[in-house]
Amino acid sequence: MAEAVDGDGGESPAVAVTLRVGPGTHRVGVPVEVRVEVRNVSSAQICMPGVLDGSETGTRLPRYRPSVVRGDEIVAAPPVPEDPLVGPVRPEDFRRLGPGEQFDPTDRSGPGTHLPLSTFTSYRPDRPGRYRYDLVVDTTGSEDLWMGRFGQEPHRASVVSLLHQVPEVVLTATVDVDVEP
Repeated sequence: MAEAVDGDGGESPAVAVTLRVGPGTHRVGVPVEVRVEVRNVSSAQICMPGVLDGSETGTRLPRYRPSVVRGDEIVAAPPVPEDPLVGPVRPEDFRRLGPGEQFDPTDRSGPGTHLPLSTFTSYRPDRPGRYRYDLVVDTTGSEDLWMGRFGQEPHRASVVSLLHQVPEVVLTATVDVDVEP
């Protein structure tokens, strides 16, 4: 199992982000299964949101910005957003993590409305070689950058209190994947 994690080079973040790909051979024309892990590496409880409507395209916080690189060329990345409208962020979209606890921000089985990273799930490598899968996670920015463009008011007060428990980080996780014919 390949995995990688990286921070932003500043003081130690409270969160680590890891990308993992399963063992075995990865083939041309078949999407590579990439799993994401967000882990609390601090000694205190934190809150972290999963991937929300607009997170992948950078329309709203948290930003989960994936890309796939072959050589010096970006071969897959989120599209430019067509519509800046995003749904509300709700308290159930946040995960409380104690020290050492982790979660997959793309896992749809929990109570939140977490979404898959379509850049990773839909990209099919088109030739053999080494590919680099990158994910930038960004939780920095004003309160307004978190909020949905409609339906937010019933959730605003409880979401604002949770935002104070989200570490402000910009993290990059990378994993290299060898693709065979």
